[in-house]
Amino acid sequence: MPCLPENIEAMIKILSGDVQRVRGRRRLLVNDFLTDNDPLCLEDIDLEDSPLEIAEILSSLATTSLFNPRKMVVLRNLSRRADLRERVADILAGVADGVSLVIVEGKLDKKTSFGKFLSGHPAHQEYRAYQGAELESWLVEVAAARQSRLSRSAAAYLIQQVGSDSLALGNEIRKLSVYPEITRELIDRLVLPVPSSQIFDLLDALMRGDLTAAVRLYDDQRQQKNEPLSILGIFVWQLRILLVAKKAGGSNIVAEFGINQFALRKAQALAANMSMAQLGRLIDLCRRTDERIRREFINPDEALRYLIFRGCYLKRAAA
Repeated sequence: MPCLPENIEAMIKILSGDVQRVRGRRRLLVNDFLTDNDPLCLEDIDLEDSPLEIAEILSSLATTSLFNPRKMVVLRNLSRRADLRERVADILAGVADGVSLVIVEGKLDKKTSFGKFLSGHPAHQEYRAYQGAELESWLVEVAAARQSRLSRSAAAYLIQQVGSDSLALGNEIRKLSVYPEITRELIDRLVLPVPSSQIFDLLDALMRGDLTAAVRLYDDQRQQKNEPLSILGIFVWQLRILLVAKKAGGSNIVAEFGINQFALRKAQALAANMSMAQLGRLIDLCRRTDERIRREFINPDEALRYLIFRGCYLKRAAA
């Protein structure tokens, strides 16, 4: 790819990383531009849905209005177009004086020539996903910007129910912020928890020997059309997390499973209240249940209900 003139960098911004944070940065740049410029001087193009060819893009970058010496061109999802990926250096080199180019991408694949080129450019800005307290603070700020109150404890609870994906969380905040205050009760009423969150609660009920709560949580999963084998798969994955938490600690969990800090704290608390023998028996019970479903062709739903009954019995027998 050709080299770029040194003075071109100030007119270019390349944004990549966490989708929600990149979107927020793009909105700020666009709003700042529109503060002093006519909206007609802004071209915001999603290239995934646009039939624009390279010649049209280069023409747009090379010209400004007769009535305004400044122009902003936002190119989103350039990576989705193979014909344009190959011409990215030409696009960057074609930015005329007075034109600001903003390239907006998600996470760049740095193994590709396109990803390497953009991530190595001096104008590249990478936005990592928020973690831990940062994510809670961000949710509180997003809710406030939409004139809705969200406490940090409610933010943490929302993350526990939805997961740490900022795009999914942002969508939930947009839905919930029609109310003046987002409470835990409101989240319970309007937010559908991700299966892994509720199945972790089911595992917690098993560890406490609470058969009523465990059956209720399993029934909730079935009503949400989650299949028994899918539930069992998440169950086994979470047991592996607990095993690592019991043997090695939190840093190993994050490294091996890539879970967020909220799930980590939950796993550590649960692992602290169970013995290795109890965990081993439950893992063996899951293994035997999986074998029976696959080899003996027993009803998967009945097999999972029996697993729940036996898991609660193991806890009571150990007490």
